[in-house]
Amino acid sequence: MGQLIRLERTGTPAFFKRHPALKCLKSKLIDYKRVDGANTTSINLFFDRFDTPEVQHIPLRHTHNADEIGLMEGVGDNGMVVGESYRKFVLVKDHQKRTWTSILECVSGDGRVLDPLIIFAGKYVQQQWFPDKDNEVYATWKFETSPNGWTNNNIVLE
Repeated sequence: MGQLIRLERTGTPAFFKRHPALKCLKSKLIDYKRVDGANTTSINLFFDRFDTPEVQHIPLRHTHNADEIGLMEGVGDNGMVVGESYRKFVLVKDHQKRTWTSILECVSGDGRVLDPLIIFAGKYVQQQWFPDKDNEVYATWKFETSPNGWTNNNIVLE
């Protein structure tokens, strides 16, 4: 195994001259469970389910597209790593336990938009998580909790 050394963006130009296929890149953390769960078998199974007659006959008003983003508490996005020069960033697998907050948005096939759903890690939604002011923007939003801050079947069915 190679030796670990700290590289600075501008501190080692000779290294990068000797290795033009490499450069300093911004790193983006991704939870190891998401990396390990994204495999060919599970992805193919997911898309194979769309080819069934039962799914093909679902009306647009009952077909929804959801978009989810997760925010990890306490993680900066300023890490630099050495990676292949043609890339813009490198995904770095993160094994650390962090507090997650998930945000979901959903639209139906016929254009109806559901209210956003925010899922905090915890047992109960707590008032101190929100601004003191009464803000109409959030009046229709839904707020939930789950043990890890991720969505689950129970939350989606509610």
